[in-house]
Amino acid sequence: MKCPFRRLRIAIPADALSSNPSLREKTLVAGYLARAAAAARAESVDVYGPEGPGSDVLMSVLEYLSYPTYLRKLIVPLKPELKYAGVLPPLAVKALNEGFKDREEGLFFKFGLIVECKRGSIATIDVGEPERVTHNVKKCKKNVLVLVGFNDKKRVVKVLPAKRGIWRGEYLGFEVNYFDNIYELVEFYKGAGFKALGTSRRGTWPGKLRDYLGSNVGVLFGSPDKGLLDKYPDLELDALVNLFPCQGVRTVRLEEAVWGFAALWNSLEGGLCETR
Repeated sequence: MKCPFRRLRIAIPADALSSNPSLREKTLVAGYLARAAAAARAESVDVYGPEGPGSDVLMSVLEYLSYPTYLRKLIVPLKPELKYAGVLPPLAVKALNEGFKDREEGLFFKFGLIVECKRGSIATIDVGEPERVTHNVKKCKKNVLVLVGFNDKKRVVKVLPAKRGIWRGEYLGFEVNYFDNIYELVEFYKGAGFKALGTSRRGTWPGKLRDYLGSNVGVLFGSPDKGLLDKYPDLELDALVNLFPCQGVRTVRLEEAVWGFAALWNSLEGGLCETR
């Protein structure tokens, strides 16, 4: 099945881990959130303030998982927030592990990190192989993530700026962005041409999501202690959806809601593919 191209951003509060008591539990839940975002093929996980307990853990884990597995030691410094990184569920995104074959040019692409610049434009790039590669780039800058294209003879023929989300039919993982507050985030969505969809038990039937298939969408989730409308009653959204209209529990946890959306959205997209 060839799934359609579209842009998706998932927004979660900075206090998403506030109800999780231990660092280990916070780490695992942040990992589950990252997995859900990747399963839905989101191009960005947008964390909105204000900050709360566990915000530093949330940002650290999301950023850690967003990088290629073979480059994490070069990019992410050791820090207390990542003490339990070893228990994180792997994202298992092909492009972040072994690379992928481009469907347009037939090149094999891998993420790489520029580790050295010579004579202004010659970049030395670490692509997770025993030997680093070199290639001319327009603007060489150390510690910048790039996409390196190899031909059938395993020679570097192209270096592009790093991409995220869906690119040439392949999912390349997500980036992590922080916004000071949810109003700033919604304004950004609307200015960038994204439909801002909220999730709440006060929302409409989830079938409403079908109206936004194929659109660029930003989906906003509320905090563990208060729902989206309870905390932000004046928030101006394009739609408000109840992902669990017949829920059998008092509350649906944030990570459960994000996974619920990922499953529903992917299912609806799959149905759209079948009808074309």
